[in-house]
Amino acid sequence: GFVYKALVEIKTENAATTVTPKIRNVSDATDAVVGSAGTATSWGTYQTLTFTVTAGKKYRLMASKSDDLYQAWIIGVVRRTHA
Repeated sequence: GFVYKALVEIKTENAATTVTPKIRNVSDATDAVVGSAGTATSWGTYQTLTFTVTAGKKYRLMASKSDDLYQAWIIGVVRRTHA
């Protein structure tokens, strides 16, 4: 399959809450790649998630939070690499 990179920016309302970005294979209900938990309280913290896609499968950029005390956001762009 083709190799893709997702550049993901994360932000939390409060550093007590972490947010972890991931690329989810929604066809198989598995994680293609999981990033690191982040606590940034301002925009400008990025993670690069590299993953290989399988033909016919669907993928989604998602995130999980450590709790429901504060809000958290992610935004990302996915690009195919030359590999």
